[in-house]
Amino acid sequence: MGKNQYRRFVLEGIDKPIDPFKNVYAGFLLGSVSFIKEKLKTLGDRIEGDEVAHRQAINRKANKDSIIKAVISRYNKTLQEIKAGKTRPMKEKQVAIYLLRKHTGLTNKEIGNEFGMKFLAVSKTALRMEQLIDRDEGLRRETEGVMSKVEV
Repeated sequence: MGKNQYRRFVLEGIDKPIDPFKNVYAGFLLGSVSFIKEKLKTLGDRIEGDEVAHRQAINRKANKDSIIKAVISRYNKTLQEIKAGKTRPMKEKQVAIYLLRKHTGLTNKEIGNEFGMKFLAVSKTALRMEQLIDRDEGLRRETEGVMSKVEV
């Protein structure tokens, strides 16, 4: 492309508003459908895999059964009731997922299998709880109270 052609190209485009983010998928992927599918699969594999970043920084003092037992005790519900909870708020299930992800070496997939959820839902739930706990002092104290009952 010559200098004059480039100048004409630029001048023609100045008055045309182009939104480069118009075709962005899920707020962060831009590309063809096949590219987006490939990247989503790669991302899903990483989240599902054993090398998720949260696993690397875990202090493995608690085990799954002791956390679940503490949640059952705190909320006075059976594990089946907690697992079956589908109406909001599912506080007991959310607390259990958050604590299992934070204090055990379980993957999102393993936690999801425990509660009949997909691994992405586990990830979203844990992140949502983390945000809520940061803003809600009462919820933070509540989750700390559950963890104080966990046998190490």
